[in-house]
Amino acid sequence: MLPKISVITPSFNQGPYLEQTINSVIDQGYPNIEYIIIDGGSKDQSVDVIRKYEEKLSYWVSEPDQGQSHAINKGFLKATGDIITWINSDDLLLPNALKIVAHVFRDDPTLSLVHGNGIYLWPNGTKTEVPVSPEGFPYKYLSGMAFTQPSSFFRRSSLEKAGYLDESLHFGMDYDLMLRLFDVGKTRQLDDYFSIYRIHQESKTSTSKIRFAREWAQIFSKVVYSANPASRVINILKELELYQQPGTTYAFSKHYEEDFLYQSLLYFLNFQIIFHYQSASLERAKVITHWFKKNEPLYFNKFGLKPVYYRSKYLPAPLLQYGRSILARY
Repeated sequence: MLPKISVITPSFNQGPYLEQTINSVIDQGYPNIEYIIIDGGSKDQSVDVIRKYEEKLSYWVSEPDQGQSHAINKGFLKATGDIITWINSDDLLLPNALKIVAHVFRDDPTLSLVHGNGIYLWPNGTKTEVPVSPEGFPYKYLSGMAFTQPSSFFRRSSLEKAGYLDESLHFGMDYDLMLRLFDVGKTRQLDDYFSIYRIHQESKTSTSKIRFAREWAQIFSKVVYSANPASRVINILKELELYQQPGTTYAFSKHYEEDFLYQSLLYFLNFQIIFHYQSASLERAKVITHWFKKNEPLYFNKFGLKPVYYRSKYLPAPLLQYGRSILARY
C-alpha cells in the first residue's frame, strides 16, 4: 500500500493564484492524500476559492495567524500522513509528483528527506529549470536551501524528531528545518521535477533578498556555534561581519568536523553574494567576493564570481537597482 501523504497549503491573500495551486494538488490523482489549507484570514477571494473545493479537502480554516511559519505548523499539527510537504498558495505541484515520491519512500524506509528538481515561473511566463546539483552535497544542507522547498518531502516521524518550523523565522524557516531533517536521517536527491515556484512582485523571493540574507546568516551562525570545533569558520564570519551570536544551539545528532563546516561555509558565502548582489547591496557583495578572490581562487572561478566582483567594485548601486527594477516589469 502506498503511504499517506499530507500536503499543507498556507494561504493569505493569494486569491489570484490559489485555485491553480489547489488543482495542482487534487489533480495528482494520488489515492492516499490528505490536503490541508491554513488560511490566515484572507480578505480577497481566497475563502470563496477554498469553499469551492472543500469537499476534496481534509481540513481547512481561515483565521488570523502569526505568519507563514505559524500557519504551516498549524498544518503539521493536523497532518496524519506518513509523508508531509507544504506548497505555498502561489506555487504548483507537477503531475505525478506525489506518486513518484510515495514509491521512493515506500521502497526505502530509512529515508528522512527526499527532494527533486523545480521550475521557476517568472512574471512574463518564462520558465527556468532549477535542477538539484549533486555537487557539494551534503555541505549544502548546512549552508542554505540548495533546492526548491515545494519539491521537498519528509517523513512525519523525522519531523517529530527534528521539530517543527521556528516561528521566529520568516525567510529562512525552510532552510532551518531542512538542515535539521538532514541531521536526523538519510536524504536522497532525485532527478524528477516536482514543482513550479512562482516568482512575482508580491512574492517574498522577489522583494526581500536582504532579509533572506540576514536570516540565513543567523541560521548558519547557529550551525557553526553548535558544532565543535568551529572557531576557524566563526572567525571568518566575524571578519566578513556575517556572524550573529545565537542565543540557542542545535542539538545535532551528527558530528561535523571543522573541514566539513568550512566547505559548508563556502556555499553559504556564495548564497550571501547572490542575495546581496540581487538586492543591489553591492558593498557587501564586493567584500565577500574579494574574500573568495584572495582566499579561495578556485572557488572564485568555480562559482563564476568574477563578473559579480567587478560589477560590485565599479558599478554604482543605484544604477544596478534601476536596471533590475526595469527588468522586473517584464
